Amino acid sequence: SYGYDTIIIPPSCSGTAAPTSVTYINNLTASQFIAAQNNNNVYSSTNQTIINGVFTVDADFTFLNCPDIWMGSNAVIIVQPGRTLTINNSKVIGKCQHMWDGIYIQGTLATLNVVNNSFIEQAKQAIVSINGGNFQVENSKLLNNLKGIVVQAHQGQHAGAIRGSTIAMPGTFLPAIPAL
Repeated sequence: SYGYDTIIIPPSCSGTAAPTSVTYINNLTASQFIAAQNNNNVYSSTNQTIINGVFTVDADFTFLNCPDIWMGSNAVIIVQPGRTLTINNSKVIGKCQHMWDGIYIQGTLATLNVVNNSFIEQAKQAIVSINGGNFQVENSKLLNNLKGIVVQAHQGQHAGAIRGSTIAMPGTFLPAIPAL
Protein backbone atom coordinates (compact mmCIF):
# COMPACT_ATOMS: atom_id res chain seq x y z
CA SER A 1 0.00 0.00 0.00
CA TYR A 2 1.03 3.61 -0.52
CA GLY A 3 1.05 5.03 2.98
CA TYR A 4 4.03 7.35 2.65
CA ASP A 5 3.91 11.08 2.08
CA THR A 6 6.17 11.26 -0.97
CA ILE A 7 7.52 8.85 -3.52
CA ILE A 8 9.36 9.95 -6.64
CA ILE A 9 9.61 7.66 -9.64
CA PRO A 10 11.89 9.00 -12.38
CA PRO A 11 10.25 9.83 -15.72
CA SER A 12 10.41 6.80 -17.96
CA CYS A 13 8.20 7.56 -20.92
CA SER A 14 8.57 10.17 -23.62
CA GLY A 15 5.87 9.10 -26.09
CA THR A 16 5.87 9.14 -29.87
CA ALA A 17 4.14 12.41 -30.72
CA ALA A 18 5.94 15.66 -31.52
CA PRO A 19 7.05 17.30 -28.23
CA THR A 20 4.60 20.18 -28.72
CA SER A 21 1.74 17.66 -28.96
CA VAL A 22 2.48 15.97 -25.62
CA THR A 23 1.35 16.97 -22.15
CA TYR A 24 3.51 15.57 -19.36
CA ILE A 25 2.36 14.93 -15.80
CA ASN A 26 5.66 14.06 -14.12
CA ASN A 27 5.43 13.57 -10.34
CA LEU A 28 2.71 16.20 -9.92
CA THR A 29 -0.31 16.65 -7.72
CA ALA A 30 -3.70 17.35 -9.25
CA SER A 31 -3.69 20.81 -7.66
CA GLN A 32 -0.35 21.61 -9.36
CA PHE A 33 -1.66 20.38 -12.72
CA ILE A 34 -4.94 22.29 -12.26
CA ALA A 35 -2.98 25.50 -11.58
CA ALA A 36 -0.97 24.92 -14.78
CA GLN A 37 -4.24 24.40 -16.70
CA ASN A 38 -5.73 27.80 -15.75
CA ASN A 39 -7.43 26.40 -12.62
CA ASN A 40 -9.55 23.97 -14.60
CA ASN A 41 -10.11 20.65 -12.81
CA VAL A 42 -11.47 19.02 -15.99
CA TYR A 43 -8.72 18.08 -18.44
CA SER A 44 -9.78 17.24 -21.99
CA SER A 45 -7.29 16.65 -24.79
CA THR A 46 -6.92 14.49 -27.87
CA ASN A 47 -3.14 15.00 -27.69
CA GLN A 48 -0.92 12.42 -26.10
CA THR A 49 -0.79 12.81 -22.31
CA ILE A 50 1.97 11.01 -20.42
CA ILE A 51 1.97 10.34 -16.68
CA ASN A 52 5.38 9.47 -15.24
CA GLY A 53 6.03 8.76 -11.58
CA VAL A 54 3.27 9.58 -9.11
CA PHE A 55 0.16 11.63 -9.89
CA THR A 56 -1.45 12.45 -6.55
CA VAL A 57 -5.11 13.44 -6.68
CA ASP A 58 -5.24 16.00 -3.88
CA ALA A 59 -8.10 17.95 -5.53
CA ASP A 60 -11.13 16.63 -7.44
CA PHE A 61 -10.03 15.98 -11.02
CA THR A 62 -11.50 14.64 -14.28
CA PHE A 63 -9.94 13.25 -17.44
CA LEU A 64 -12.67 13.88 -20.06
CA ASN A 65 -12.45 12.65 -23.66
CA CYS A 66 -8.73 11.83 -23.42
CA PRO A 67 -8.12 8.88 -25.77
CA ASP A 68 -4.33 8.80 -25.40
CA ILE A 69 -3.13 8.79 -21.75
CA TRP A 70 0.10 6.82 -21.53
CA MET A 71 1.39 5.60 -18.17
CA GLY A 72 5.16 5.38 -17.64
CA SER A 73 6.79 2.27 -16.21
CA ASN A 74 5.59 1.74 -12.61
CA ALA A 75 3.61 5.01 -12.69
CA VAL A 76 1.04 5.39 -9.92
CA ILE A 77 -2.12 7.42 -9.44
CA ILE A 78 -3.07 7.97 -5.79
CA VAL A 79 -6.54 9.29 -4.91
CA GLN A 80 -6.33 10.87 -1.47
CA PRO A 81 -9.14 10.79 1.13
CA GLY A 82 -11.90 13.28 0.42
CA ARG A 83 -11.01 13.50 -3.29
CA THR A 84 -12.53 12.14 -6.49
CA LEU A 85 -10.83 11.15 -9.73
CA THR A 86 -13.13 10.67 -12.72
CA ILE A 87 -11.99 8.99 -15.91
CA ASN A 88 -14.75 9.75 -18.42
CA ASN A 89 -14.61 8.47 -22.01
CA SER A 90 -10.83 8.22 -21.74
CA LYS A 91 -8.13 5.61 -22.23
CA VAL A 92 -5.39 5.09 -19.61
CA ILE A 93 -2.84 2.58 -20.89
CA GLY A 94 0.69 1.39 -20.27
CA LYS A 95 2.46 1.95 -23.59
CA CYS A 96 5.93 2.78 -22.35
CA GLN A 97 7.85 -0.52 -22.54
CA HIS A 98 6.70 -1.81 -19.12
CA MET A 99 3.56 -2.18 -17.04
CA TRP A 100 2.46 0.71 -14.86
CA ASP A 101 1.49 0.16 -11.24
CA GLY A 102 -2.17 1.21 -10.82
CA ILE A 103 -4.71 3.58 -9.27
CA TYR A 104 -4.81 3.50 -5.47
CA ILE A 105 -7.95 4.81 -3.73
CA GLN A 106 -7.15 5.69 -0.11
CA GLY A 107 -10.06 5.30 2.29
CA THR A 108 -13.85 5.42 2.24
CA LEU A 109 -13.87 9.15 1.45
CA ALA A 110 -11.75 8.74 -1.71
CA THR A 111 -13.55 7.91 -4.97
CA LEU A 112 -12.58 6.71 -8.43
CA ASN A 113 -15.17 6.87 -11.22
CA VAL A 114 -14.34 5.05 -14.46
CA VAL A 115 -17.27 5.77 -16.77
CA ASN A 116 -18.63 6.17 -20.28
CA ASN A 117 -16.54 3.81 -22.41
CA SER A 118 -13.26 4.38 -20.57
CA PHE A 119 -10.36 1.91 -20.65
CA ILE A 120 -7.66 1.03 -18.12
CA GLU A 121 -4.99 -1.24 -19.58
CA GLN A 122 -1.59 -2.82 -18.89
CA ALA A 123 -1.42 -2.16 -15.13
CA LYS A 124 -0.08 -4.47 -12.47
CA GLN A 125 -3.23 -3.67 -10.44
CA ALA A 126 -5.62 -1.43 -12.35
CA ILE A 127 -7.69 -0.37 -9.32
CA VAL A 128 -6.70 -0.85 -5.68
CA SER A 129 -9.15 -0.02 -2.89
CA ILE A 130 -7.34 0.69 0.39
CA ASN A 131 -9.40 0.91 3.60
CA GLY A 132 -12.68 0.91 1.68
CA GLY A 133 -11.67 3.29 -1.13
CA ASN A 134 -14.76 3.71 -3.30
CA PHE A 135 -14.75 2.85 -7.00
CA GLN A 136 -17.54 3.05 -9.56
CA VAL A 137 -16.80 1.35 -12.89
CA GLU A 138 -19.63 1.81 -15.38
CA ASN A 139 -19.79 0.94 -19.08
CA SER A 140 -16.00 0.68 -19.29
CA LYS A 141 -13.24 -1.89 -19.77
CA LEU A 142 -10.29 -3.05 -17.69
CA LEU A 143 -8.13 -5.00 -20.14
CA ASN A 144 -4.79 -6.82 -20.06
CA ASN A 145 -4.08 -5.98 -16.43
CA LEU A 146 -2.36 -8.45 -14.13
CA LYS A 147 -5.16 -7.73 -11.61
CA GLY A 148 -8.27 -5.78 -12.55
CA ILE A 149 -9.59 -4.71 -9.15
CA VAL A 150 -8.04 -5.37 -5.75
CA VAL A 151 -10.08 -4.69 -2.62
CA GLN A 152 -7.90 -4.79 0.48
CA ALA A 153 -9.46 -5.94 3.75
CA HIS A 154 -11.32 -3.31 5.77
CA GLN A 155 -14.15 -3.03 8.30
CA GLY A 156 -17.75 -2.65 7.08
CA GLN A 157 -19.46 -2.88 3.72
CA HIS A 158 -17.68 -1.81 0.57
CA ALA A 159 -19.35 0.82 -1.63
CA GLY A 160 -17.49 -0.16 -4.84
CA ALA A 161 -19.56 -1.19 -7.85
CA ILE A 162 -19.07 -2.50 -11.38
CA ARG A 163 -21.91 -2.05 -13.89
CA GLY A 164 -22.05 -2.91 -17.59
CA SER A 165 -18.27 -3.27 -17.73
CA THR A 166 -15.68 -5.82 -18.81
CA ILE A 167 -12.62 -7.11 -16.98
CA ALA A 168 -10.71 -9.33 -19.40
CA MET A 169 -7.36 -10.48 -20.73
CA PRO A 170 -7.80 -10.54 -24.54
CA GLY A 171 -4.12 -9.78 -25.22
CA THR A 172 -0.78 -10.05 -23.46
CA PHE A 173 1.01 -8.17 -20.67
CA LEU A 174 3.84 -5.75 -21.10
CA PRO A 175 6.90 -6.82 -19.12
CA ALA A 176 7.05 -5.64 -15.51
CA ILE A 177 9.90 -4.03 -13.56
CA PRO A 178 10.80 -5.75 -11.37
CA ALA A 179 9.77 -8.95 -13.10
CA LEU A 180 6.63 -10.56 -11.70
